[in-house]
Amino acid sequence: MMRCLTWTTGVVAVFLVPAAAHTKTTTAPVLESLVALDGDVPWVVPPELSRPSEGMSDAANDTAQTLALRDVELDWYKVTGYRAIIYSNASWDPTARLNNSQPVIFFGDASRHSWLETTFNVSSRGCGLERGSETHCIVTVDGFMWNGAFIRATAVVVVGNGTRGSVFAAYTFSQTILGVAPFHRFTFAQPAWQAVVQAAGPGSVSTWGPPRFTHRCVFLNDEELLGFFRRDPLGEQIFDPSTVDDILQSLLRAKGNCIIMGTTPYPDERSLRLAARRGVVLTASHFEIVGFNAFAWSRAFGRDSTTLWDWTKHPDLMAHTFAATINAQKDYEMIWSVGLRGLNDYAYPNCRQNDPGPMGCGEIISQAIGNQTALLSEITGKSIADLDFKFNLWTEALGMYQRGELRLPPHTRLVMSDSGSGFIDGDAETFAHADGVYYHVQMLNGNGGQLTEFVPPSRIFEQMSSYCRQARSTSIFVLNLSDLKPAILTAAAALSFAWDSAPYEVNSTIPGVPNRTADESQQLFLREWATEQFPHAEPKTLSAIQQLWSNYFLLPWIVHGASDEALAGAVGGLADSLAGDLARNFSVSAATAKTAQRTNLSFVPGLTNVTQLHQAAQSMLPQIPTLQQQFFKSHLLVQVSMHRYSVEAISALVNATFLLASNPVPTPGSVILATVEVDKALGAFDALFQAQREAEGAGDWRGMYWADRHRFTNFQARRRELLRLRAALDRSVYNPDSQIDCCQMEYSYQWTPAHLASYPLIYDRPDQRARDFVLISCTNATADGGTCQNNRGGGTFIKSATVELSLIASLEQPGDAIHYSLDGSVPSLVYTSPITLTKTTVIRAVKVPADGAADVMLSRNVTYFDTE
Repeated sequence: MMRCLTWTTGVVAVFLVPAAAHTKTTTAPVLESLVALDGDVPWVVPPELSRPSEGMSDAANDTAQTLALRDVELDWYKVTGYRAIIYSNASWDPTARLNNSQPVIFFGDASRHSWLETTFNVSSRGCGLERGSETHCIVTVDGFMWNGAFIRATAVVVVGNGTRGSVFAAYTFSQTILGVAPFHRFTFAQPAWQAVVQAAGPGSVSTWGPPRFTHRCVFLNDEELLGFFRRDPLGEQIFDPSTVDDILQSLLRAKGNCIIMGTTPYPDERSLRLAARRGVVLTASHFEIVGFNAFAWSRAFGRDSTTLWDWTKHPDLMAHTFAATINAQKDYEMIWSVGLRGLNDYAYPNCRQNDPGPMGCGEIISQAIGNQTALLSEITGKSIADLDFKFNLWTEALGMYQRGELRLPPHTRLVMSDSGSGFIDGDAETFAHADGVYYHVQMLNGNGGQLTEFVPPSRIFEQMSSYCRQARSTSIFVLNLSDLKPAILTAAAALSFAWDSAPYEVNSTIPGVPNRTADESQQLFLREWATEQFPHAEPKTLSAIQQLWSNYFLLPWIVHGASDEALAGAVGGLADSLAGDLARNFSVSAATAKTAQRTNLSFVPGLTNVTQLHQAAQSMLPQIPTLQQQFFKSHLLVQVSMHRYSVEAISALVNATFLLASNPVPTPGSVILATVEVDKALGAFDALFQAQREAEGAGDWRGMYWADRHRFTNFQARRRELLRLRAALDRSVYNPDSQIDCCQMEYSYQWTPAHLASYPLIYDRPDQRARDFVLISCTNATADGGTCQNNRGGGTFIKSATVELSLIASLEQPGDAIHYSLDGSVPSLVYTSPITLTKTTVIRAVKVPADGAADVMLSRNVTYFDTE
C-alpha cells in the first residue's frame, strides 16, 4: 500500500494508489491538471536498456534493470494496448520525435546515469535519492534542457539510486500509474485496459525509501502447493522456470530484495542464478548452513548419514560439503547463514533447548562457525569483515546464546525467531543484540496454516514494532510464507512494514509517527488492502471486505495461533482413532473419548461465528466487481469455506463419538445416529472441495488443490479417513491402495540417483562429489599414549597418532580401494590398515573405484601436525 501526497495550487490533494508500501513523499507546487499518458508516449532509457522487445533474445546479457523494464513494457501493453516506443538517450532527438509537445517518460539509475541529474536536477527537486540505496522517486517536470536546447514538453522521470533502486522505481511506476498490483500474478488481478493513464502534474515529486529493514527476504518453505502444482518438468529446481520468475518479480514489485528459494535447494540450482540476475540477494535458512542442501544429505549417505553429520568426528566431510556449496554461490550477492543444526531441521545431536548437553553443543557449534567463516574468506577471497553473515536463533540456539555458550564473529547479524505463529521469542538482552528477525505467516507444524491466512496483521505490526524498539539494528527480515498464494494478505502486511514501518507502528514514540494500537494499524492496512485488490468496488463494499477480514482474524483458533493444519488434523485424528476403535472391538476407547472432548472445546464453540462469517462472505460476492470476483473466491471465500466446513466436520465427528461412547458397547440406535453424523462430515467435505474448485477458476490455477499433499492438511486424505470410519460403522473395510496419499515431499525431485550421485551439487562436478570422499581421521589408540584431534584440514597430535582412511560405507562397492601417499606425492600406496604418524605428515588420498573408470577423482590433501 502507498499513500502519495502532492500539492495543488492552494489545496492538498490525496491520491490513494496501489503499491507495496507507503511512500515518504516530498511535495512541491504543481499544476492543477494531471498528465495524460497514452500508448504513443515515448520512453527514453540508457543505451544498455534500450533494446526493443523484439531484440531482447540475448537473455545471457539481461540484467536486473532490463528484466524489470521488460516487465513494465508488458504492463504498459496490457494497460494502453500498445507496445512501448523506447529510445536510447544517446540517440534520442526530441526535436524530431516529439509530436506537439507530447509527454515523455525517462527511466534510469541516478548512481550510474549522471545525465538524469544533469537534465532534471532530481536532487534539488527533493527526490531524496541521497538518503541511501534503493531509494527511488517519480518526478514530473514541465520542460527540460536537451543537447543545449530547451524542450517544452512534460517529462515523467522514473529514477532510483542503484540497481535495485531503479528496479523499484520502474515497478513503482507500474503500480502507481498503470495500476498493476505487486502480487497480481497470484491474485487473478490482471490490470484493466485503459488506453490513457494519468500521472501527477508537473512539479510533483513522490519519493520512496530508504527502507526500514535493509534486507527484506521471503522464505518459500514447505512449499508443497506450488512445489507439486508448478514443479519443474526437468526436475532441476523446485518450481518450473516461469513460476520462479513470477515469484521473483512479485517479490521485487513488493519491494522485497532477498530470497530463500525453497525448503532446501541445491546451491547450484538455476533458480538461484535467475534470482541473482534479477538483482535479488540470496540467503539460506537456519538449517541450510552456507546454503548446502541439508535434506538430501540423508538420502545421499543413507544409513551412514547421522554418523557422518558429526563435527567432532568428520569435520573434513562436512567442510568439504560447505566448501562445494560456497564455490557454487561465491559470485552471488549473499548473506551467508552460519551455524550448525541437525539434519532435516532438527536439533544438532544432543543439543536441546535449555540444556547444554553432554557434548558441549555451544562449543561445537562455535568451532563449526569459525571454520565456516574461514572457508568463506578463503574461497571468496574477501576478508571476514567484508562478508555478510547471519546466525539464526532457532529454538535450542536461543538458550545457548542467552547462556553465553556461543562464540560468533563480531559482525555476525543475529537473527531472532518467532514461535511459528508470529510471537517473537527472546529476552531483553537478546533483543538488544539482534539485527533481524525470522517471522512466519505460514507454518508447517501440525497446528499452523498452509492453505489459509493465520497470523493477524495486528500481531505482525505489534510484534515487529516491539522488535524495532528494542533491537540493535533492522538489518534483515526473513518472512516464512510457504506457497505465497494462500498467505498473500499477510505477506503484503509484513513486507509493507519491512519497507516502511511508520504507518503501522504500534505504540510509537517516534516523533512524527502516529501512535496507533495494533487493531488500528490492522484496520488501516485492511482498508488499504481492500482498496488495492478491489479498485472498482463501492466504498461500502470495501468497508464490508475490511470487516470480513477483521472477523476472520477473530476466529478463536486463529487468535490462539492455529489454522487449517489444526483443523484438518482434528478431523483426521478423530476419524482415524474412532475407526481404529471400531475395527478392534466395536467400542470407543477412553483415549478417543478424551480426544473428542478436547477437540470439541478447541473448535466447536466457534462454529456459529465461522458459519456467519462464511454466509456474509457468500452474500458479498455479487457486490464484488466482476474482474475481481475470482480473486475474492480464491482467497477470502475459499479460506473461510475451509474453516467452516472443517469445523462442521469436527462437530459431526464429536457428536458421533459421544453417541457411540454413551454405552460400553454402542447400541444399534447410536450406530445409526453416528452414521448420520459421519455422513454430515462427508457432506461438509464435499462442500469444502466445491469451494476449492471454484477458487481455482478455469485458468492457470485450475487443479492447484490437487497438490495439497502434506500430512498436516491433505483434505483429500482426510476424506478417505472419513470413508474408512463410515465403513467401520457398517462393519466393513475401506482400504484403497492409496488410502491416505500422505506425506509426499515437494523437494523429492532432488533424490533421483543422478542427483544424489553428484551431491552436494545438482550438476555433476567430479572433484566435488561427496560419494568419492576419503574419510581421514586420527584416534588416540597409540602405544606411547599419544593424543590427536581432527580438524577440517587434517589435525594435530602429540607424540604420535593413529590415522585411519575409509570410504563412506553406504556408498562403497566391492573392489573399491584407497590409494595414498605420506609425502604429498601422487597417491600410489594401497591402503590396507591404519597408519601411525610420529612427525608432521602430509597425507594425500584418493578413492580408486573397482571398475577402474577413468574420471577426475576427488583427491584429498591433509596435514597432521606434530605439536609436541
